[in-house]
Amino acid sequence: MDILKTFCESFWSVAAFKRAAYDWKWKGILYFLLLCAVSSVGATFVAFGQLRAFYKSDLLPALESLQGVSIKDGILVVPQGEQIDLKNASGEVFGVVTPGHLDANAAKGLVFSAEKDRISFYMPDGGESFLPLEMLKEISQSYGDGGMPLDTLMRSAMDAAVFIAPPAIFLTSILLNGIYAAIMSAAAFIISRSVVPSLGYWKCARMGLVSLTPPVLIDAVCASVFGVSIPGFVYALISCALLVRAIHSMRSGNAPNAGSGNF
Repeated sequence: MDILKTFCESFWSVAAFKRAAYDWKWKGILYFLLLCAVSSVGATFVAFGQLRAFYKSDLLPALESLQGVSIKDGILVVPQGEQIDLKNASGEVFGVVTPGHLDANAAKGLVFSAEKDRISFYMPDGGESFLPLEMLKEISQSYGDGGMPLDTLMRSAMDAAVFIAPPAIFLTSILLNGIYAAIMSAAAFIISRSVVPSLGYWKCARMGLVSLTPPVLIDAVCASVFGVSIPGFVYALISCALLVRAIHSMRSGNAPNAGSGNF
């Protein structure tokens, strides 16, 4: 209840910051995980919306052109023997299926490609991960002489993405919020040196966590309702403003009961 009370009061109450600074130890870890869980909710909504739109408007219609394409004995079999371009609703190529190997330059702008002996997935930042088809050899044999249909594999991959996305997003939120928390901890420590010098680094770190609550919650709501996230500098502005007001409100005394309790 203490953690939830602090979460709710972080928007207006100095008491929430003092409680975290002076009363918490291990609760700071739980509070950090709570922030990560909340922030990942909005990101998950956005991710699911994008996956759903991609599957319905782009991938599902494109799969019709993969009739007869299969994976057999670790090799991609394309009956036509020619490259197949998969296009989205706007006519842009987002995937390529080829019986040979795709040139690296031709992979730019693609979401994935299926080549002779592997399936590659391309990240927006230029990164690439691939799955050797040799790993699917035994599975493809279970489909009989015709091999495993490629469209079946793509549908299964989309189903898997639905289950993989939430934990992956949560782990990403731990990394990002960890960076934000470190920055806000340093900011709180620097601000406190000339205002309340008795605040040690770890007290400032816990106050930094509390200052992240409003922007994290606002971002989660914006992402869930409007499908957009707030920029990082907005995170910093909101959190710094809360820290400055909280620390200056504690100027009148260094004890846990110092200050008025509200902004």
